[in-house]
Amino acid sequence: MASGKTSKCAITKVHAIIAMIIILAVAISAAYYYLTLLSAPKEEILIGAAVSQTGAYGPEGEEVVLAYKLWEKDVNDRGGLFGHPVRLILYDDKSDPTTTKACYERILTVDKVVFVLGPIKSSCAFAMAPVTEQYRKVTMQTMCSSSKVYQGMNYQVQVHTLGIADLNKMDSVFQVLSALPDKPKTIGIINAADVFPRATAQGSLNSAEKYGFQVVISDEIDTAAVDVSSSVIKLKSANPDVVIISSALPQEILLINTMADLGFKPKALYAMDVIESYEEAAEVAGPRINYVFGHIGYLEEVETPIRKDFYAKFVKEYDHNPDENAAMGYSACLLLEAAIKGVGERALELEDQSPLVEWLKNNKVETPLGPWEIDNDIAAQGYRYVAKSTAAIVQIIDLKPVIIWPPEMAQANLVYPIP
Repeated sequence: MASGKTSKCAITKVHAIIAMIIILAVAISAAYYYLTLLSAPKEEILIGAAVSQTGAYGPEGEEVVLAYKLWEKDVNDRGGLFGHPVRLILYDDKSDPTTTKACYERILTVDKVVFVLGPIKSSCAFAMAPVTEQYRKVTMQTMCSSSKVYQGMNYQVQVHTLGIADLNKMDSVFQVLSALPDKPKTIGIINAADVFPRATAQGSLNSAEKYGFQVVISDEIDTAAVDVSSSVIKLKSANPDVVIISSALPQEILLINTMADLGFKPKALYAMDVIESYEEAAEVAGPRINYVFGHIGYLEEVETPIRKDFYAKFVKEYDHNPDENAAMGYSACLLLEAAIKGVGERALELEDQSPLVEWLKNNKVETPLGPWEIDNDIAAQGYRYVAKSTAAIVQIIDLKPVIIWPPEMAQANLVYPIP
């Protein structure tokens, strides 16, 4: 007999259907939310730097900026860091240390970057280092080789592998001079009134004494000097066998041109910035840079997979060859990337970035400059994160660099005296 009441069985089925609909809706919502999270772009990782693009160091800084930007493109093409895109925030410090410091204060307090790349000269690095030390940010010091930038510092990492200018870098120069059959006896030094040139001058004085050379003149010129004839006249009067000059590239070229114009030709001439940017120097000074010698950390002729890859990418992107400054800039980025990946994704959240330098202390990193690792002997002297030197010395012959040191790499001996 039919009943007017709904059976318990029917109610149970309805409840079950409703429950299934609710569960399905929740599952669809959860899946949609999860897929949305996966497809949503991750927050950018901001990396800041102030690099001289104008002023005395502008020519070198422009190449470093190109290298920084090349790495930015390269790392983003590879998926970023832990899936996060990387964005560089770059300022022009105008080759002025006071401006450099102000830029890094802005980078860390206003822009709130996560990681830091360094400026390009020791004077600028020395000005900004206390800022990144205060905020416990590891700083990849791309081109700085004055001991003042690293002594007692906990977060300043030397990227290039040229040695420390006032500690050990110039020893190799005097080893080369000491090995000459007609060994020179006297040295003349002329440097700009800036941190790195002064460090080079001090290193030259130390090494000259160590290897038994007499320094007959050591003169300093203003960084902004556009007439250096009085210094060259003093140099000519002292008539040293070997002249060591250290300044920014434009001023080194000015000194070389003035020496030629005033008829002074030493038997050997060391000028490192001319060597680092020899192609640009050749465009300005032409054959006058022939027989200049100096340190270099990047040679196209020395082929490694990472160097060939960097060279090809740089030429493709910018349609000109990278110089040593560009190689240093790209190496700084690779070193930072290696440390971040070595520490892991937690590196993105660290207030104190000391785990990054601890990782670097215990690992070797391949760069376009060669294998990078900490120099433990220098670290024991209080310079914690200085790179072991792998630099070569080259001499410009027919406007091309020829390796003259170390012996195992040498393509020729130093041409001495200059013809």
